[in-house]
Amino acid sequence: MQRGTDLRFAKDEGRLRAFVRPVKPWLRSQLRQGHRIIIEGTQGFGLSLLHSEHYPYVTSRDTTAATFVAEAGLSPLDVDEVALVIRAFPIRVGGASGELAREIQWETVTKESGSLTPLVEKTSVTNKIRRVARFASDVVHHAIEVNRPSLICLNHLDYVDVNSRHGELTPAVKEFILWVEDEIKQRIDYLGLGPESLIARPATVRHLEASIAV
Repeated sequence: MQRGTDLRFAKDEGRLRAFVRPVKPWLRSQLRQGHRIIIEGTQGFGLSLLHSEHYPYVTSRDTTAATFVAEAGLSPLDVDEVALVIRAFPIRVGGASGELAREIQWETVTKESGSLTPLVEKTSVTNKIRRVARFASDVVHHAIEVNRPSLICLNHLDYVDVNSRHGELTPAVKEFILWVEDEIKQRIDYLGLGPESLIARPATVRHLEASIAV
């Protein structure tokens, strides 16, 4: 934390010093031992300094899978999976943060989900209420084209139907999953049904939805 000129790093804290080491040799040693490494990127692809269609409303760096690997000091040849995480309802930071197609209000999300308590997200630093919108496939198509993901996770399905938080694929959630897959022309592999519920997408979703539709 910075207060004027008072700036401390992890290496300055005695309890953390033992864990501070050069990252690249450690990562390489883990790979040599056959361990798997997960590199989680920051920010969303739509905020990429190099690839966003909404410049200048972007972050100060590239936000692609290739960049995340390079920044960690690893080779593209080390990668065997690229996971793309998308949201049922995309967000942007509050205020003048650029175009957000199909923007709606959190009150709409709350009402349509059936939640008895307000659904709203705030930024972790400024505590501003985030902007929210309905799913739009354009940025997802672009993200797929640039990152070539091997699997896709669709999060915040409890915003579609709050009852999915119990781990249940409700009719509304099944219908939404199928619609998103048709929009992005890709299969959804993992489903985020709430804050504590992430499941692999059953192969039978389309069959079950067909049964419900009949």
